[in-house]
Amino acid sequence: MISAVDTSILLDTFRADPEHFESSLQLLRESELQGRLIICLAVWAELSPQAPNAAFLDGLLNEHGIELVPFDEAAVKPVIEKAYKSYLKQRQKSRLPAPRRVATDFLIGAHAQTCADRLLSRDAGFFRRHFRGLRVVSP
Repeated sequence: MISAVDTSILLDTFRADPEHFESSLQLLRESELQGRLIICLAVWAELSPQAPNAAFLDGLLNEHGIELVPFDEAAVKPVIEKAYKSYLKQRQKSRLPAPRRVATDFLIGAHAQTCADRLLSRDAGFFRRHFRGLRVVSP
């Protein structure tokens, strides 16, 4: 099984978040026993400001058995387009102001949907709502 990992789970463990550390670490450990752990470049980019340098971050990911897997552009583009349209449509129906989600959320969801069997994230609601068929596992 391939588990894509969202930034929230990794920040919980790398920062030893007092509220989420244990549950996120448990989820990562269980998932590693079931197969591969992967991230996309968008997750790496969100993590990078938290590390002293790129080599440190790459070493930390490697130490935890987390692979950086590139996007398959042809596969990801239609998934992002569909998810973003769904998101904009929902915001219009709710009469909410301009979009608040950032592009990385859509890149992470599309990468998980096209490169993994599931996504590990604490933001399950967003990913389930806009990436239909994506299995999302929360701690």
